[in-house]
Amino acid sequence: MKSEVARKKTGEKLLKTRIEAENGFIKKISFTGDFFMHPEESLNQLETQLINTEKKGVEEKIDAFFKSERIKCYGVSPQSFKEVVEEALR
Repeated sequence: MKSEVARKKTGEKLLKTRIEAENGFIKKISFTGDFFMHPEESLNQLETQLINTEKKGVEEKIDAFFKSERIKCYGVSPQSFKEVVEEALR
């Protein structure tokens, strides 16, 4: 299954995700949009950590990622990442 979701919440920037899933597990994922993340390689790290994750594990992995890393995200919230991934996996 391939899906793409784009969302711009009030007060936030545009966030898009493209996901390929197989048997309920994320096989490929990418995030794009008008937001910034520092350090820049953090976005790739998040995408890598979500590979082979089931829908029910997405929220926990995203929360853990933003808590454990020294990441600054400008324009979107961790909650927005969770929402676009969950919507794309429906």
